[in-house]
Amino acid sequence: MAPETATNKTVSWTSSDTSIVSVADGTIYANMPGTAYITVTTADGGFTDTCKVTVLKPITEITLDNTELSLLAGTTGTLKATVLPENAENKNVSWSTDSPSVATVDANGVVTAVGQGTAVITATTEVGSLTATCTVTVETKEQRVKKFVTTLYSTTLDREPDEGGLNYWVNILASGKQTGAQVAHYFVFGKEFTAKNYCNEHFLTHLYRAIFSRDADADG
Repeated sequence: MAPETATNKTVSWTSSDTSIVSVADGTIYANMPGTAYITVTTADGGFTDTCKVTVLKPITEITLDNTELSLLAGTTGTLKATVLPENAENKNVSWSTDSPSVATVDANGVVTAVGQGTAVITATTEVGSLTATCTVTVETKEQRVKKFVTTLYSTTLDREPDEGGLNYWVNILASGKQTGAQVAHYFVFGKEFTAKNYCNEHFLTHLYRAIFSRDADADG
């Protein structure tokens, strides 16, 4: 207010729509989404100034399409954030990682696997600062192959792999001499498995678990 030497600096505040924005002693209260104008008026001379205030629809929730993600080092994956309500004006989100040496994330939610380990990717809404997270596990190719072979042992032979067998099959796969399907075929039709003499139902159960990592469905 000018001049600084004015003896009466009393002002009053009004809102063009108190259902949207109310004001008291210059403090603005957002009541519901919409736009209203706040006007300040001097008691001495009736001078006014106006401020346009827009109240955005509040963000109620943010979710990610994946809460867990497994990637090989050097590969990428993409996370998609869903912000509710659907008619919110500002659905902008920012992305961050708690361990950039393991995984990084760009402004579009593209995750790049950097090195072995676990990282938490967080999406944060620009309005309300609500968050959603995804735990990213980064493995080396050797780790992924070992996990595959170990799963074959447990799902078909019902045992942990012996060191010699594990190393043999890992080397076979890593060298490209056989595909994963070929190795799985060996386990399912090998002597140790066929010697168990499973009935058809049990055979199919083990086959599904070895190849699809799940139990057989009724139609299958």
